[in-house]
Amino acid sequence: LVHASNEGQSLVLTVSETCKILELRRAAMSRLSESSLPSCKIVKRVGQGFASLLDSETLKGRREFLFLGRDLPSERTDAVESKVVSLSQQNDLLRLLKDVEESLKSDSFQKSLTKSKTSASDPAKARAVLGPLFASACMEPMRKHKLFPVSKKGFDEFFGAVWHCRTRGEIASATQRIERLLGVSAGEWF
Repeated sequence: LVHASNEGQSLVLTVSETCKILELRRAAMSRLSESSLPSCKIVKRVGQGFASLLDSETLKGRREFLFLGRDLPSERTDAVESKVVSLSQQNDLLRLLKDVEESLKSDSFQKSLTKSKTSASDPAKARAVLGPLFASACMEPMRKHKLFPVSKKGFDEFFGAVWHCRTRGEIASATQRIERLLGVSAGEWF
């Protein structure tokens, strides 16, 4: 996603080729911990302005979309993205992911996750609460490892580091296990 009005802001999402615009919007909401669907619009240029794409429309092989609404992360300018991540940093990230995984395995997290899924009347609402639940489960591991600040910027850096290191087998496996614990498809969260 590329922000239509805030130059330099973008977000990389992995979604199914067969998904519809509504699913893309929901994936953005989840990744951004956004609870308002109207704050995540997928648009196209029309004259001097923009028009929303229909939620029922398929991706039609397109890989880049214009986004309007809330801010997106700045283009890969932070240190994690702008340089090669050393093996030591990758190992630190892997240890953090393993601790996040353990946190997600806890009975209290799994009970909260089940409760949020059953209390929400539709999948979009259940998905909207997943971001804050995930953030809550990450706080202690993030404080312990001190790789990223416990803040929105810190979570953006965390996701950016995971994305940057996604080809390392152990990191890819850890993220897939985490996604299973969250009840989402592989590649949908990270």
